[in-house]
Amino acid sequence: LTSAEAAFLKHLAEADGGEAVNIAEYTELQLLRLGMVDRETLRQIRAQFRKLDTSGSGQLQMRDFLHEHHLEALDDSAKKPDGGREIAQSAGDNKEQETAAPPAAPP
Repeated sequence: LTSAEAAFLKHLAEADGGEAVNIAEYTELQLLRLGMVDRETLRQIRAQFRKLDTSGSGQLQMRDFLHEHHLEALDDSAKKPDGGREIAQSAGDNKEQETAAPPAAPP
């Protein structure tokens, strides 16, 4: 780590009252280091989280950010005999299709 990255990591750890770094803080640092996100984007995400966290607990309940029809769909899938695994499986299948390499272009 550079000295700037170490200072940023220390700032993250101290922000929640300790020297320990949680997975979210570690991920944040790595995304910054890899150039996949900038500090302004992270600031906006934190601001949005604080707005949704009306209780100030530092955690969000699903109802805080999911629309009612999404919650109902989750409830319905949990009531199915397979416990909603079919939905999760089909979502996983779609993810595999999204990440698969595109077919090679013809010569």
